[in-house]
Parts: sequence; C-alpha cells; structure tokens
Amino acid sequence: MHHLFLNLPIDKLARAPFIPTISKEYSITLNEIDQESISNLPPNSIITMPPIIGSFIGPDAVADILYTEFDRFWVSFIHTFLYNLL
Repeated sequence: MHHLFLNLPIDKLARAPFIPTISKEYSITLNEIDQESISNLPPNSIITMPPIIGSFIGPDAVADILYTEFDRFWVSFIHTFLYNLL
C-alpha cells in the first residue's frame, strides 16, 4: 500500500520474490506527494512510514501492531503460559 501512497514504482511487486522499492522507515513531506485524500493537513506536514517486515507485511500492519500494543500482549501471554506450564 505504501508504494501506491508514496507513488513508488510497483513493477517489482508483481512477481516473486516481491522486492519492495524501500524497506526501511521512510519520511516525506506532504507537498512531495499528490494526495487529495489528506488535504486537510498542512502542505509541509511530515509523513513517516514505518518499515516493512516482510514481503506483504507493510508499514500499515506495523503501525497497527504498534498502536494496539499487540506485540506486548503476545510476549506477556507466552511468558505467562510458559511460567504456568513449568
């Protein structure tokens, strides 16, 4: 999704091994991209996209995991499960 949002080339995403154009955290100002859907933000707003962790696990999924603290839940769950198992 971030390739489309940031107007990045998508030709390498069409077939395996699905190589993204960028895979690290990426920041861009709003006036560098043409997005009418978020026009209520000031044009000099900085948009930061989280990194990609897999071929199809993009920054939207990373942001969801971080926002919901889903990663902390599972660490706590596994720790509690193993503690009670032993």
